[in-house]
Amino acid sequence: MRGHLHDFLLFGRRDRRKTLLLLLLLLLVGLGFHYLPRLLSGNEAEEQQLMEVARQEHEAFEARLQAQAEADRVQEELFPFDPNRADSLTLHRLGLPPWMVRNLLRYRSKGGRFRRPDDFRKLYGLTDELYVCLWLYMRIAVPSEQASSAAELPSDTVPMLYRPDTTARYPARPEKYPAGTLVQLNEADTAELQRIPGIGPFLARRIVSYRQQLGGYYGIDQLREIDIDSRPLHDWLQVDTTRIRRLYINRETLNGFMRHPYLHYHQARALLEYRRRHGPIRHLQELSLLEEFTPADLERLSHYLSLDAE
Repeated sequence: MRGHLHDFLLFGRRDRRKTLLLLLLLLLVGLGFHYLPRLLSGNEAEEQQLMEVARQEHEAFEARLQAQAEADRVQEELFPFDPNRADSLTLHRLGLPPWMVRNLLRYRSKGGRFRRPDDFRKLYGLTDELYVCLWLYMRIAVPSEQASSAAELPSDTVPMLYRPDTTARYPARPEKYPAGTLVQLNEADTAELQRIPGIGPFLARRIVSYRQQLGGYYGIDQLREIDIDSRPLHDWLQVDTTRIRRLYINRETLNGFMRHPYLHYHQARALLEYRRRHGPIRHLQELSLLEEFTPADLERLSHYLSLDAE
């Protein structure tokens, strides 16, 4: 060891510098081989986690659209039912969401009973629109304690089922607007949308739900994205684009970007990476430099991205 050190000291200054530099490079290479796999695996784990978040967001969005489509289908398949006897599958087919079905079954398991349609209306979370659809189909059986006394009555007077009186003042379907009426698409609630011919409670909820995801509509034809024929609605709807809720492109987070229906995971990552490398985005046309965005993407996103905080 002393001999090697003695030989090293006998080197010229330039040779010693070269030797030290070579040793430093070897040290850096060794450290790189040791830590680089860990760094790469850490980045890969983070990317996998973000991909999983994106996948879950996408699946949740698809599930909402599928649930809305199922609700539209269910509307055409209403049938008589007894809320005191219907099982979970029957209640689901009638359009009740799973959590509401569980609450209803729990209420019945504790001895609760629906004696009139008005009792069913008090079910937590039940909308007026769905109640209007269901109340005419309710067939509430006479309780057993009343059945024995009813047996002593003439058969033609025994009330075997409670059938709603259609002359009673139960909630009526919304009266439709006359021709020439214009409804503001970015402000109307479900009740107002139902007054447009051709729009029922399920389509109205679908329109409002997608509006909330987008932040507002910039055109009526966007309704085609949720499988609604927009052509007959041009005579009834108008769009105020000042009502659109925009994303602040220089401050939004990854999850914030991905919550928008027009942005997917790779586009959101590309936006963040561009901001990291080049600083704040000063013009939306800068996004055309990114291969993740097509001209069609930029056109429709231009209605939702903002350079300035609002």
